[in-house]
Amino acid sequence: MNLQSLTPAQLRRERVLAEAARAQVIDDMIAAGRGLERHSQTVAKSRMPCADELTLRFVATSIRSADITAEENRRLTYRGSLKRTPGN
Repeated sequence: MNLQSLTPAQLRRERVLAEAARAQVIDDMIAAGRGLERHSQTVAKSRMPCADELTLRFVATSIRSADITAEENRRLTYRGSLKRTPGN
């Protein structure tokens, strides 16, 4: 999904969904006994050929959340609001 083409309401909805998914993955990490694992350790594990599904989900949700934050920051920096750039 192209974040630049989303309306402000759609972008906020994506933020809510991404945060809910991220919270669920963190809960799953804690339940799996990996609550004290550092972000960098999990990312390093994701690069290994034997990376488990939980590790891959953690990294995917982290990337999605970071992408949404970057788009929000871009819009706020250049437009002063979450309105999308004309032409997108």
